[in-house]
Amino acid sequence: MYANACKSGVNAFLFVCLFVSDFTHCTVLHQPDSVIPVDPGANVTLQCFFTENYSMYDMFWYKQIKGQQPCAVVKAGAVADPIFHKGYLNTRFNISRSKKRLSLSIINISHWDEAVYYCGVEIFFDIKFGNGVFLALNVSSFNSAVNHIKHCRKSIKKYKTTVYLNIMLTFIYLLYICE
Repeated sequence: MYANACKSGVNAFLFVCLFVSDFTHCTVLHQPDSVIPVDPGANVTLQCFFTENYSMYDMFWYKQIKGQQPCAVVKAGAVADPIFHKGYLNTRFNISRSKKRLSLSIINISHWDEAVYYCGVEIFFDIKFGNGVFLALNVSSFNSAVNHIKHCRKSIKKYKTTVYLNIMLTFIYLLYICE
């Protein structure tokens, strides 16, 4: 009887180990876009889909800037409100979660947002990641924005020169009148 209890206990342990091993080593997340081109100042929503209902697990979004280590953006707890990590506490970031989807919305895109974003799920103390999506700033839009800023600076410089010249002429005129 003791041998049967040990045998069934070992079998149960092996079943749990095999189940956990198979479950945590399969691909469970899918990010449909590999690249999302976006204009500076635009809004974007990054999507992550699950093959099963993972509402009982903690979900994450990570951001990896080229040449840097990934950093956590937000943790969407299974039963708690989302926790945005430092640097992402402002109102530009929002998270939405359903049984088979996790979305990260970013408004007013800036050059700081250009990176690869990974969704993740923590299953049995192991974090599995999606395939990642590169949020790419449209170079033409960025270049046109830079050119617009340069043009504005030139206009301001011309305006400043005109204002200074007018002030100088007014000052000289006042000196002439007051003599």
